[in-house]
Amino acid sequence: MTTLDPTTIALIAGVIIPVITATVTKARASAVFKTVVTALLSAAAVGLAAIVGPAGSAVISQESLAVFGKAFVVAIVSYKSLWKSVGINDKMLPHSGFGLPS
Repeated sequence: MTTLDPTTIALIAGVIIPVITATVTKARASAVFKTVVTALLSAAAVGLAAIVGPAGSAVISQESLAVFGKAFVVAIVSYKSLWKSVGINDKMLPHSGFGLPS
C-alpha cells in the first residue's frame, strides 16, 4: 500500500483547491471571500489528510499548521499563476454558488 506524506497531500490539494473554490463561489464574488473559502478548503484538506493518515486521528499540531500553510500558499500561487490565466472563475458555474458580486 502506498501512503502519501502530508506535504505531498498539501501540494496536490493546493492545485485542486482553486478549482473547487471557483465551483462553489460566484465568479464575481469578492477576492476576500474567495480567499476565506480557499483557507477553509485548505484546512479541510489538512484535516482529511490527518484523519486518513497512518495514525488515523486528526490532531492539531505544529506539523498540521505547517501543512495547512503549505496547502494554502500552493492554492494561492496555483490560482494566480495557472488557474486565473485559464479563466477558471468564468468557466466553473460562474452565476451559482456563494458570495455576493463585488
